[in-house]
Amino acid sequence: MAGDEERGETRGGDERWAGGAAGGGASPWAGLGTETRHPESRDLDLLPTERVVALLLEEDRRGLDAALARAAEIAAAAER
Repeated sequence: MAGDEERGETRGGDERWAGGAAGGGASPWAGLGTETRHPESRDLDLLPTERVVALLLEEDRRGLDAALARAAEIAAAAER
């Protein structure tokens, strides 16, 4: 929403780390590997659109493959 950033608010209303490093607070997820910059996305804005789409789909596939490899464990957890 307009003006939220000036007030240090986020859309979700969580002000604990609003503004990230520039706002003085670090994201609670900053240390997770999933939140690091993907090496292939460097200069993402300069890549051809087809390459950007391919990167997104490749990453989706990695996640789906990982989940499929643990499908039995996921199913067991869902049945608990």
